Amino acid sequence: MLLTSLATIAGFSILSKAYWNTFRPEYKQIDIEFQPTRKFNGELKILHLTDIHIEKLSVKPEKVLELVKDEEIDFIALTGDYLDRVQSIDRFIDFMKIIMKIPTKYGVYAVWGNHDWIVADHLPEIQKKLEALGVVVLSNETHVIEENDFGVPLQLIGIDDRYSGHADVEASFRNVTDEGIRIILTHDPLVVKDIEQSFDYLICGHFHSGQIYYPLPVHSLKMGLKPFKKYLCGLQEHEHGPYYISGGLGQTGANLRLGCRPEVTMHILKGSHSELKLKAKVVA
Repeated sequence: MLLTSLATIAGFSILSKAYWNTFRPEYKQIDIEFQPTRKFNGELKILHLTDIHIEKLSVKPEKVLELVKDEEIDFIALTGDYLDRVQSIDRFIDFMKIIMKIPTKYGVYAVWGNHDWIVADHLPEIQKKLEALGVVVLSNETHVIEENDFGVPLQLIGIDDRYSGHADVEASFRNVTDEGIRIILTHDPLVVKDIEQSFDYLICGHFHSGQIYYPLPVHSLKMGLKPFKKYLCGLQEHEHGPYYISGGLGQTGANLRLGCRPEVTMHILKGSHSELKLKAKVVA
């Protein structure tokens, strides 16, 4: 009887902690020093939001605004999994209306995730509403920011979701040139297996840092990953360039996070004449 009571209390405490974690986003700053193929002036600051999963989101958009505060942001990158129900479209758009209040120099860019493709018939409607807010949706294509402060074109390469079978790397790189910095936005990090071109940086999400990381996120095995956190989030190195997997803002299934918290990420890229340097830190 005593053991049963203790087990019940322990289980309730763990679940309470896991639920409370969904309200407590981490604000991470990722510093990248890389050797660009062209002269690169200053530093590029990218605010990265992913895996919003509006149906199971505890983090309010106002909290995101509070975390970024007075940061000078060059552009915002949204890397998929915004919703998976038609009834959630308006709620997601309301969330984005608040996010669009964050000032940027060069705008907001988005790609789709596997959950977004669940409502495939409504993606044109969602895209139209996002574009009305000023979001540029990239679907296996490249957007070039020619006029900027860096002395070199910024090539934003949007690769659609690999997990759901919509990625087309060849099409995404079709108009990429050697004259600019190559930044890839995508949802599923495993797309790096299909990339044969060099890139300066890639940002993505998809794995939620394991979401319920206790004792190990064994579900990651079905995604082709070993069940260890270093494969599920954080800075990674690939033969064609560095990439970062964000833990994302929302959740799927149970609205719980154990062993990890939601994430808002600021990427700061600097050109360097030295070898590649990667550094990550939790700011708040």
